[in-house]
Amino acid sequence: MLIICKSDVRPPTAPVLGTIVTVGASSLQIPLQTAATDNAAVASYALERATSAGGTYSVISSSAAFPYTDSGLAASTTYYYRAAATDSSGNVGNYSAIVSGTTSSSSGVTGNVVNFVVSFQDTSGNVITDIDYANIYRGATFAAATLIGDVRLASSQSTYAYTDSTAPTGQTNTYWVTVVRSDGVESAPSGAISRIN
Repeated sequence: MLIICKSDVRPPTAPVLGTIVTVGASSLQIPLQTAATDNAAVASYALERATSAGGTYSVISSSAAFPYTDSGLAASTTYYYRAAATDSSGNVGNYSAIVSGTTSSSSGVTGNVVNFVVSFQDTSGNVITDIDYANIYRGATFAAATLIGDVRLASSQSTYAYTDSTAPTGQTNTYWVTVVRSDGVESAPSGAISRIN
């Protein structure tokens, strides 16, 4: 009789999700505060959403990349999220603690449009191929700025625009842009970008 033993039966630890960022009336951004750990390697994260903390959760991504932007949501609605990691042997870990976020009102706010250019080159002119997305921050200084959203990048495109639908009205708002590599390393911020809403 042949007995096959699975060499790795230890599941990953539960990840910790961070504070959810309201991107607008239809989008929320879910960051990863603490990654799951494993005796082998964490292969992926499944991210689930519900409309009540104790409700039925549905998988919105079986291989979520964080920070994850959940779009197409209803305005002025609270959503609840949890995540679990799977390791390279297929072991599934426990769920994270549940976090929640609320989309903003859709009441006639057009917001500010932040335009920026990504060159995909380093300071020596070498082409960079592993830039994944740009983070958009709002604040008078970068040190005091708050992350409000991100934009996925493609090497075939250099110009981008981000709409800040939650920008305070009747004042000048200052924005900062960073780019993030696929390994999670974030660049220094751009110069300040000012918009009047």
